[in-house]
Amino acid sequence: MPARVESVPTPEGSFDLTVWLPEDGTGPGLLLIQEIYGVSDYIREVAGDLAGLGYVVGAPDLFWRLEPGYQAQHDEAGLKRSLEIGSRFDAEQGVTDASAALDHLSALPEVEGGLGVVGFCLGGTIAYFVAAQAEADKLDAVVSFYGSGVPDNLDALDRIVAPVMFHFGGSDPYIPREQVARVEEAAAGRGNVEVHVEEDAGHAFHNHKAPMFHVPEPAARAWQRTEQFLRRHLPTRRAGSAS
Repeated sequence: MPARVESVPTPEGSFDLTVWLPEDGTGPGLLLIQEIYGVSDYIREVAGDLAGLGYVVGAPDLFWRLEPGYQAQHDEAGLKRSLEIGSRFDAEQGVTDASAALDHLSALPEVEGGLGVVGFCLGGTIAYFVAAQAEADKLDAVVSFYGSGVPDNLDALDRIVAPVMFHFGGSDPYIPREQVARVEEAAAGRGNVEVHVEEDAGHAFHNHKAPMFHVPEPAARAWQRTEQFLRRHLPTRRAGSAS
């Protein structure tokens, strides 16, 4: 699916926001936040899937301060290099940059009908903090896939008023099951929070470009839930015509 690149200004320079448009040309905006592999072929395919559902999708290059345009292969060498870059990544600055990208996305003429955020891995954590910092009426939907920074920062849930869906793997070596249980406990009784745990999956189970992580059946279940969640809280014309 064709895409264009927008430039997002910051006091220290500008960074790329790759934008995909739906077939209709307009729709609700979705900020898609990368894994440590960068805005890779996997993130680009996810963006195409979301645009196919009727969303205007923007994926910011959050590693621009370290290595602009970074895209890693989904193999052992790519993982090692990405972990090294991730260790130098300033997550707080990343939240600030992602929030700037969200503002830029929201101002695009093609965006109409609301805003949401979807993040994977590193992006799952960033999406969570972006939601916690957003104005009360800024976001309509938030989806966080296996964000490792979520369990130790559950106080941020009190600042999120938008509907939020968390996905975790029950056998994730990076996010132990007891940490996921803390998220489940914190979410209990909150009408705007859903937590789904794929007990037979580990980390990054949705990444079909990474054979070492991908688990097809949990990935399909989680994606189906995500589509349904977005249709409920951030409907598109495409979704409306299908219902």
